[in-house]
Amino acid sequence: MFSPQFPYIGNQIIISSGRVMVHSKNDAVFILGKEAVGISSPKTINLDANEKVLLNCKKIELGDRAEFLGEPIILGKTFTRELKRVMDSLHSASVSLAQASSTDVASSMYEIQKAGKKLAKSVDTFRNVLKNQVTLSKNTFTR
Repeated sequence: MFSPQFPYIGNQIIISSGRVMVHSKNDAVFILGKEAVGISSPKTINLDANEKVLLNCKKIELGDRAEFLGEPIILGKTFTRELKRVMDSLHSASVSLAQASSTDVASSMYEIQKAGKKLAKSVDTFRNVLKNQVTLSKNTFTR
């Protein structure tokens, strides 16, 4: 993390007032810094946009030292897809169990075993997905 030097040696501009507003009538406003751009407030920082807010960088940390002390966020679509596969197999197994017949045990056992094998395969696949951290972001962390 960038840590500015104090006291600063070199040219600088300090603007201090009751309120400061920067407005562009026709185009954009840019704030650029060779080492960093800091925005700080003891209360609230607002980012408002009518369309979207973009964060374009290699790493996003939501919270102080989140990559090291926190956790990667879950990739929602990937996690949901993999969990849905397990849930579908679990539902299929529950239907087979609910339809088991005490009069036709052989046929019921075949269906139950088939559903059990399908469920076991789905659980194993999901376990591997979790083990390989496929559902976790590689660049966004929170704490």
